[in-house]
Amino acid sequence: MFDNKSRMKVGPNINFTSVKMLSRSRFGQEYHSRKNKFICDCVTKEEVIQDLLKISNRGELKMIPIQNGFCNDVFEVSLDDHKKAIVKVYSEASKIRVDSSKRGEYEEIFNNLGIAPAVIALSESGIAHEFIDGKTMKENDVHSSDKFSQKLARIVSKLHSERQEDCADRKQTCLTWKWFDLMLKEIENSSKELPSIISYEILREEVRRNRFIIESANFPITLTHGDLKPSNIMILQDNSLQLIDLELSGSNYRGFDLMKLFRANREIFSVCFWKIFLRKVFYF
Repeated sequence: MFDNKSRMKVGPNINFTSVKMLSRSRFGQEYHSRKNKFICDCVTKEEVIQDLLKISNRGELKMIPIQNGFCNDVFEVSLDDHKKAIVKVYSEASKIRVDSSKRGEYEEIFNNLGIAPAVIALSESGIAHEFIDGKTMKENDVHSSDKFSQKLARIVSKLHSERQEDCADRKQTCLTWKWFDLMLKEIENSSKELPSIISYEILREEVRRNRFIIESANFPITLTHGDLKPSNIMILQDNSLQLIDLELSGSNYRGFDLMKLFRANREIFSVCFWKIFLRKVFYF
């Protein structure tokens, strides 16, 4: 039982978004490749949560779905003793794109930095965090209000100050290129045909060319969230901030986090708040 909780263009007809969308469309609960076959087993989400939290009596368990995203199902779980946890049940797609040996590692690092809730249970099938009472940040909180910018800038600065790797290790550690390699392999191994204007060779070459350009710029690789959109930032009752959904965290370009945080349509995006935020990030 638990006790405590804009697109980058890479060619006339192809861009990085194309690679991502083509790959994502082929992910599902059943994934096939030439060398591997992953099939979602018959264990129910309730059984995964019971096993994760060491609950023997099903009557104690109460589950409220709070998210059904592309990769995982997330539940608010409570027991008869009124203790709560947030539990994420991993999907097959999640197990493919995330190194299982790294699960829980970055959650612990973020918690030690004081910017994320603690992990209270971890297994191959899911992860449980301590429950934190608050609400998720909205895009307007980032683009039209200065209320949280200093607190958020301090968190991002602290995160990105944790430099992860030296130059010699960049090619092996940067998540951006690992993700593209994974997506390209998934596309190559798929039995579905690509649109006539696209070939696997074109996609591979565009990624290779852009990787060469970006790596030649020698950008620093830091500790990043990996999916730092407003909805993955919790505003607590005392107006402090915590980061959630850390599954894609790791060594990456800090610009990836900044892009995710301020990505919005033209009606919402504010150049003024963007510049103010960057000044605060670099000040800290």
